[in-house]
Amino acid sequence: MATNTKDIELVAQCLCKSNTFTTQVSQSSLPLEATFCHCDSCRHLTGAMQSSSVPWPGPTEPIEGSNLAQYEVSEKLTLFFCKTCSSPMFCRWHDMQDKTTTYHVPTGALSNNNVPSMIRVQRHMFVSDARDGGSAVWLQKLDDSETQIPCWEGWPSRSEQVDPRNMDIAEKPSVDDVPVYCHCKGVNLVFRSGAAKAEFSNTAKDKLPWFVDPENYRLLASFDACDSCRISTGADVFNWCFTLLRHLDFPSSADQLSEQGQFPNNTPALKTAVIANNRDPRLGTLTYYSSSPNVQRYFCSKCSATVFYAVDSRPDMVDLAIGLLQANDGARAEGALTWGLGMMVWDGDVKGGWRESFVDIIKNNAVDWRVTNGWPKAWAVIAREKREAAK
Repeated sequence: MATNTKDIELVAQCLCKSNTFTTQVSQSSLPLEATFCHCDSCRHLTGAMQSSSVPWPGPTEPIEGSNLAQYEVSEKLTLFFCKTCSSPMFCRWHDMQDKTTTYHVPTGALSNNNVPSMIRVQRHMFVSDARDGGSAVWLQKLDDSETQIPCWEGWPSRSEQVDPRNMDIAEKPSVDDVPVYCHCKGVNLVFRSGAAKAEFSNTAKDKLPWFVDPENYRLLASFDACDSCRISTGADVFNWCFTLLRHLDFPSSADQLSEQGQFPNNTPALKTAVIANNRDPRLGTLTYYSSSPNVQRYFCSKCSATVFYAVDSRPDMVDLAIGLLQANDGARAEGALTWGLGMMVWDGDVKGGWRESFVDIIKNNAVDWRVTNGWPKAWAVIAREKREAAK
């Protein structure tokens, strides 16, 4: 049987394209083996529902010699990211026992080569941190086989295997305030879920913002496959929720008091506050990168976590990275969010490459998760299907 020895060029690049790393990989060495981590640290470090990475198959000297910023996650783990656009590029893992050092690249940073099965997810780890199973409930099968990807409570092979679909919290606690913070807590906010629901419950349904569930007043949680979000976050599919800025605030127990008022309630005010010379100290490490003239991608300048996506044409709202939420009912924060299961925006960006089937499977898995639980389609999914049918 002939072996495919043709090399492909693998590219890892940040969103602003200031940093590009390339290497040649033989197709016979594929697929690259990926690990999905659902730990609290990875969620708050990226803003995604999980991190996903593969060992970097290229030389590591260019990484160490680059201008990438570094953030020490722990004594074992260092993150390399672009200081301009915040794109996570590499992680350096130092094994304290065997004294080895390995480098890993987020799968979202990799080029979308037209190579079937370029990536194979081998394991999910630290699923227990999610408490409700997190995104692992729709990531258990990610290829055409019926084999389920092992989900580990903690470290692979050193902890118990778990079924994320059986981890859901039976009795959901009430959700009023949801902490929102990055790994280093340089960005430390709170989403006033209770106040938002109270406001929306007194609003006529035809006047509700498009992202508010008209039945329970929760916010829409989305699945986004766009190239820009993928590269800037390192996640092949990123999960955003949408909120009015007036429902975000500084924690009431913040150590630093200010006479400059509460968190900005519109995007022009937010931009002004972030770049001000006398900026409110409670804004911490929040900064932004303009990926286009009318778009601001907010992130933590210290640990690189994605925080908001803002557009000038939507001055009263932002997209909020769900991975930063620390809800008391689990990583999916279902007391505050309604998930648009089966809806995948910007999936046209993945066409023609290895991500096309990967993203399709995630979309279908999310539908299966909804059907298995006997849940109806979310209002946003129905509305999107009607719009597409009318085209």
